[in-house]
Amino acid sequence: MIRYNLTEFFKLSAALNYQLSVSSDLSWNILRIILGDVKLNQDQHNIMLDALSYLNNAYKDQHRRMGPLSVLHPLRATAILSRTVEKVNMLDLLTELLHDKHEDIKVSNYPENKYGKDYYQQLETEFDLFLHKNDPNDNWYLMERLDLLSRKGEEPYFTYIGRLMNRARHTPELVRVKLADRLDNTLDLHSEFYDPIEHTDFFAELFNILYIKNYQPPEPEVQHPIRHPLYGAYRLYQLFKNAVLVSIIRRRQSMSYDTAAQPLFGQLIRASMEEAQRVIIHIFNYHLKDVEQQRRLLLDTMDYCQEGGMLEITRPGKRSRLDGLFVNYFEYGSAEEHKQKLDLLYKDKPLMIQTALAFVTIFKNFLLDPDYYIEGIHETGFHPRE
Repeated sequence: MIRYNLTEFFKLSAALNYQLSVSSDLSWNILRIILGDVKLNQDQHNIMLDALSYLNNAYKDQHRRMGPLSVLHPLRATAILSRTVEKVNMLDLLTELLHDKHEDIKVSNYPENKYGKDYYQQLETEFDLFLHKNDPNDNWYLMERLDLLSRKGEEPYFTYIGRLMNRARHTPELVRVKLADRLDNTLDLHSEFYDPIEHTDFFAELFNILYIKNYQPPEPEVQHPIRHPLYGAYRLYQLFKNAVLVSIIRRRQSMSYDTAAQPLFGQLIRASMEEAQRVIIHIFNYHLKDVEQQRRLLLDTMDYCQEGGMLEITRPGKRSRLDGLFVNYFEYGSAEEHKQKLDLLYKDKPLMIQTALAFVTIFKNFLLDPDYYIEGIHETGFHPRE
């Protein structure tokens, strides 16, 4: 089983992207990369190739916010699923490949109208032909899964995940599909090949800041990168989504429905913790370089965590700036409010440090305590104690 850190993620992305660049269609080579050691018969191979052809035509030259081709996301997520979960079947693979169909491939999805009605109808015809070749029984389950995996309009994230985990009692494979999707999205937050986690011992650096009186950290090895569309506050929002997902999975004991997904659960937690560490290292290296200020933030956050602040959803209050964190910065009612909240967080570098430290603590708790989850996260919303 491959441990998908940022390095392995880049290797997988590069292999798939190279094949996309040398061929106008999604060929056998891409299918081999996706399947890994999974064995399919000839008919199943042909169906998978039809699904890949549909995705290639549907996404065409569209790009993700990071810049890479949009089609890379379903390809990578499926490869991660097939290489991480011990036993996957054809239905699992097709579900992962097509999990974003209802959200991404529709006429009304984009203001710039990437899909005209005629081309969208052409895609739907191609999709119907693909379904016609597939097993009719599998098709029923596939379409049910694709519907369940799609957020409904402005549906809050916690409502969406709660609904998904409700259904996972009867369709446990939804757990593995969603975890592979989130793991790919979490790793797909970077374009720079330099990974500070590989060059900095994060916990040793915190020790030096806290205990070495006249500690002077070394200068960073690379220049400050240009602000990226996926800036630090947006990355913290992605960690918030992961915290909601794994908390609801733990509270509902959803891993008992799909025990084979356990490796994906652990990998998502580790990837999330490491991403929080990257945010802290970046801010310490380029924005808040004063060691005394760093020490104060570390100590203040440590006190808050020791008092139990990361054990439950809290209300906004005077105890700490971390009180009400999820409600204040990550819960929103509209896209404009969402952007405004993330922009406010981005401008507040001390709070970003404390938020990232809180996420390191949250995901470390998930790793160390098999019974841990954040109290107060429900599908109906956040419920802080009175």
